[in-house]
Amino acid sequence: MRLTEICIGYWKALGLVVKVTQKWSSTENLHRDIKMTLGYREQVVNMRTGEITLVPDSIALDKMVHAEFCEFMNQAMALIADTVGFDPLSFLAEERAA
Repeated sequence: MRLTEICIGYWKALGLVVKVTQKWSSTENLHRDIKMTLGYREQVVNMRTGEITLVPDSIALDKMVHAEFCEFMNQAMALIADTVGFDPLSFLAEERAA
């Protein structure tokens, strides 16, 4: 499967989770929380105060190779399944088959 197709599946899965659970206000917020939880984050420093804050890092397709994004997606789907109690990819596959 091509990386762009995998990415589209990722966003569809997030959209389903947001719609069904209503625990996040948007797919972008769920995506942010996934990245932060899985450690895809970086430190930023307030140059005036020296305060360090963690912010989500990019997982842009031009920043990751195919295998890296697939690993991220597998971890993300496992995290979602553990958090909300269902595998969104399985649910989407069943929906397509019906």
